[in-house]
Amino acid sequence: MAIELGEAIGVDRVALIPAADPPHRETPAVSAEQRQAMVQLAIASMPFLYCDGRELAVRGPSYSIETVRSFRQELGATRPLIMAVGADAILNFMSWHQWQNFLSLTHIAVITRPGWSWPTEGALAQWINEHHCDLEDLHRRPCGGIAYHAARPLEVSSTDIRERIASGLSVDYLLPESVCDYITAHRLYLN
Repeated sequence: MAIELGEAIGVDRVALIPAADPPHRETPAVSAEQRQAMVQLAIASMPFLYCDGRELAVRGPSYSIETVRSFRQELGATRPLIMAVGADAILNFMSWHQWQNFLSLTHIAVITRPGWSWPTEGALAQWINEHHCDLEDLHRRPCGGIAYHAARPLEVSSTDIRERIASGLSVDYLLPESVCDYITAHRLYLN
């Protein structure tokens, strides 16, 4: 999805950022360093993608707003910055730490799956409608827009992959071989 969205938006590079301690879900079963290693293995042959480890140095919860602020400081005030989130994340966005500040720093590109639709009622729907734009508009200003991209339907989820591994089922062809080898060598997700 990262490659597809990056190409649709027309950016040079896409950063994948593992969270050390994600505040909106349980702490992952494997270490942040192991998750970073798997990301690096998965994208090793894709120079368009890179793994950014800045959140791994954070003590305590990894708040996306702090990561966005860090990128904004590096890029300056005038270059466009786009944060990609899944449709499931945008539905809970108003529960994110300092959610009101995101659009003053970045655009948000929402990756949707088949069957998903924008919320039509409530404060979230109003906020999205006020800031909705097309993907092409994300290059015209540094921040402030919310656009969506309907991803090609691939029925692969990280939850399903972890459950298959824990059940002793194959994940061949669901992950790059190098990542499968890493998971096997480190006996990850076996519960």
